Amino acid sequence: MISITPVISITRNIKKSGRAPAAFFLASVCGSAQLRDLSDFTKPDEPAPPCPPKRAVGTEEALVPHRNVYNQSKGERGFDVWRWLAWASLAAFVFIHSASGFAAELSAEAIAKQIKTSGLEDEMISVMDLKALPPSSSHPALTAFKVVYPSGYAPFGLDGAGGVYHLLSDGRVLYIDSEGLAGVVAANFQEFVGMATGLPGWQDALKFVGKDDLEAARADWTAFVKKWDLDGRRRCPWPSEQKPYFHYTTKTPAEASSAILAHFKAPALRDPFAKLHEAVHKLNSDVSVTCDKCDGEPFQLFGR
Repeated sequence: MISITPVISITRNIKKSGRAPAAFFLASVCGSAQLRDLSDFTKPDEPAPPCPPKRAVGTEEALVPHRNVYNQSKGERGFDVWRWLAWASLAAFVFIHSASGFAAELSAEAIAKQIKTSGLEDEMISVMDLKALPPSSSHPALTAFKVVYPSGYAPFGLDGAGGVYHLLSDGRVLYIDSEGLAGVVAANFQEFVGMATGLPGWQDALKFVGKDDLEAARADWTAFVKKWDLDGRRRCPWPSEQKPYFHYTTKTPAEASSAILAHFKAPALRDPFAKLHEAVHKLNSDVSVTCDKCDGEPFQLFGR
């Protein structure tokens, strides 16, 4: 019979440990130690099969393969490969589950460090308008805004105009710009990278996500992209006026987007506009932003 006790133990504790390779190894060891033949599960009381009958050498019967006699005596139980395939699938599930949980638990400090050591800082500034927050930073934007959220948050990046990126305790990405607008823009940092690199000017897209109807909002955004040829510009070389101030390691914004995705192992979203629209409309009910200079009034949500 199949014993799943070790698997339950692994899946209960894997998110705490964050050690996917260890989970993979333990699942394999436990499986090989406790998993019996699958046929025993269906027929637990059946005795062991007899040895294949001896046959006289040189007779026609001696040429018949013995495996068919063995399988028939066990009810066509099949080869042991199915046992190992089942456990390989289970181990793969544990590995993927733990890896995704680990990615979601990145701290704000770890994100800032990854940005700083990516070798793509200038690309991230140009494509995403995001630069890493220096350690122990006293940037004015950190004290100018007050986030109202019960479970904690921490800043990890700045934009070029004085806006701030915060990581909420549950992994959501909160963006506060310098013009009195704010809101959660992604469910986690990986999704934020996929969205910000997938849209040709994601901050421009924030102006079009206010409508409740996704397709109506998308139509307005698509018209804007077409009018200014934003998709075409991504495939062109970096503007010459930017080169004296930036040290790009890529040739175009499109190439930079691919490099950023690869560095952070983020998904290339099939519909980044829909993800941004969903985040703004569904992930902001428990968070708001205010400031001392605005008499405690909350910032307006993007697109509203």
